[in-house]
Amino acid sequence: MIIRPATRDDVPAALAILNAEIRSDVNAFDTEPVEGPAQDRWFAAHADPRFPLVIADYDGIVRGWACLSPWARHGAYSRTAELSVFIHAGHRGQGIGKTLLRRLIDDGRAAGHHVLVGRAEASNEASRRLHRACGFSETGLMREVGWKHGRYLDVATFQLIL
Repeated sequence: MIIRPATRDDVPAALAILNAEIRSDVNAFDTEPVEGPAQDRWFAAHADPRFPLVIADYDGIVRGWACLSPWARHGAYSRTAELSVFIHAGHRGQGIGKTLLRRLIDDGRAAGHHVLVGRAEASNEASRRLHRACGFSETGLMREVGWKHGRYLDVATFQLIL
């Protein structure tokens, strides 16, 4: 498996992973799939080297992806980034998420970030374990902040000071 920067050619496979989560689960809090022109905007949001998008490539097949994004638009947050990690459902439990997250930690340091933050739907124990295994502290639980598939969702928050 190779972890590498994403290319435009990776976008359909990466977004297929995300869109499957959007449509059928609560691991992504988006409620509409990322399709059409939104795909180009999604990829362009990671053109800034401070906010990379990386791919887990196994023999030319995208098995997962991860990215850093701005935490908030306020200037004082400029050295804080939010992470996202998504693994194809058929390839979970193989260490891909941990490999991707460790790459994001290295990329975050190289980009000059001071803190990485993450969020996970609170019942997603695999995501919670992943964050903790990579050195993140669980900083809180936000109750009922999401609404998807007919129910309110709690969100666990994490941070890693680099």
